[in-house]
Amino acid sequence: MYTPVLEIIECLTNLSDKKFPVTLYVLFCLGIPIYDDCVAYHENRCDRDSPSPYFIKARNAAGYDPNNDICRTQDQVPSCSGEGWTSIGILQNSTTLDHWTYESELWTAKGTDQCILNSQFWSANVTEICLASAVFNIQIPVEAPSLRSLFFEKRILNMNSQQWADSLVQDANPVFTTGCFEIGFNVGNESEDAPRARLGIVSTHGTGCSEGIYILGVGLGAPGLTGSYHGYYSNQDVNSTGSVSVYVRSRPVGQSSSTTGPPTTEPPTTGPPTMEPQSTGPPTMEPPTTGPPTMEPQTTGPPTTEPPTTGPPTTEPPTTGPPTTEPPTTGPPTMEPQTTGPPIMEP
Repeated sequence: MYTPVLEIIECLTNLSDKKFPVTLYVLFCLGIPIYDDCVAYHENRCDRDSPSPYFIKARNAAGYDPNNDICRTQDQVPSCSGEGWTSIGILQNSTTLDHWTYESELWTAKGTDQCILNSQFWSANVTEICLASAVFNIQIPVEAPSLRSLFFEKRILNMNSQQWADSLVQDANPVFTTGCFEIGFNVGNESEDAPRARLGIVSTHGTGCSEGIYILGVGLGAPGLTGSYHGYYSNQDVNSTGSVSVYVRSRPVGQSSSTTGPPTTEPPTTGPPTMEPQSTGPPTMEPPTTGPPTMEPQTTGPPTTEPPTTGPPTTEPPTTGPPTTEPPTTGPPTMEPQTTGPPIMEP
């Protein structure tokens, strides 16, 4: 049921603090919930069989992701366990298009420069990544303020080669000898003549390592590879490639979301107002209770017409000193104040 126009106008009028994009206020007054992340959507949505419209906060001009269908359940991401996954987009595999080559600028692009992945690529906090394809499926534990932030420099992950080998859907025989591979982001040698991957596992050719090339992941690079290459590549084995769906989870289910936003290594979020509605929407007849009142004084602090309640009464002298109109009856020394005050029976 839509909120009547007059009630929307009244709601907008009462939201006097206009430091957020106006579109967020409109959604708020319409009763459309805006969640911190897809975990919050999973935890708070009311009708799981017939989900209603929703939006997820994002670091963009609007303050939310315009795509209102980016949250995924366990059933929708069977390759990875758990609820509350955020769909980031699909990395297309192509021998002719260079969108996702190792050198592509899209790995670190955001805003209007990011023409393929949605705004959660640079907005959603990350505790886990899920890569799902017809070639391999893997769930990767890693913490970062966003997926985009992980592609700026090499980052080695604490995973073992067997986890990656087991992720292969098709039969293959990758050889990752101890001490002769790297797992993580931007791994391998930066040289175009060496195997490398934007995210995955890559064989290295140090002392005592074989010359065989084995790479598994996304954004692969190796001698002779062209275009956007994702999947499994080896000069010693059968190769398998395919497009990869990318998901992230912002936090474990049941853990409270941060009210201050993700870590400050990403640009500050323009996010929605802090008075975001609950999943059931705001009351239709009253302005939101979490917005600042426009006609009432703040309730914090003492009233301006009365003295602070923590101070002494105004009609009696302080108990730690003598009355100001009469000298002490015992006469303190002229250079030191009386430390105990006057006798309690004297005026």
